[in-house]
Amino acid sequence: MSTVSADKLRAIEEKFEGLAAELADPGLMADQKRYQATTKAYSDMTPIVEASRKRRRLEDALAS
Repeated sequence: MSTVSADKLRAIEEKFEGLAAELADPGLMADQKRYQATTKAYSDMTPIVEASRKRRRLEDALAS
């Protein structure tokens, strides 16, 4: 089993949130290449972030 540090997962989540903010910017659509790169990165990171958040919820539930 591979172990990823909590700090690395937090950094990924921060990048993911930054991408979400970029996607909310209406001006992003004007630059199609940047838009495509941003949506691809967001899509690629979604399963990682979802798993990280699930892991955190489970750890919190076990700790309580």
